[in-house]
Amino acid sequence: MLINVNFPDCLAQSVEGLDVTVQGQRDQSMTMIDERTDTRGNPYYWLGLSRGMGTTQEGTDLHAVYHDRISVTPLHMNLTHARARNNLASAFQAYPKA
Repeated sequence: MLINVNFPDCLAQSVEGLDVTVQGQRDQSMTMIDERTDTRGNPYYWLGLSRGMGTTQEGTDLHAVYHDRISVTPLHMNLTHARARNNLASAFQAYPKA
């Protein structure tokens, strides 16, 4: 687990407080796709988000910083599906290890 801390874009004296939050998702409507060409003439696409505030849900990191609050979000980085891994390990026990 890691702790993600986001600070609002305001002066320190304007911070309204601190929220322990969940990770929010940005509006898909803010997505920008820019077709570009590299130095060899090959096309590629640059993905980004337009500036501005989108619609947010209360309790998310985005909502907190949009409302001048510090956001503290605990994140879990292990994407392995533990139950499936254990089931597969049991299923393949009969095979010798390398």
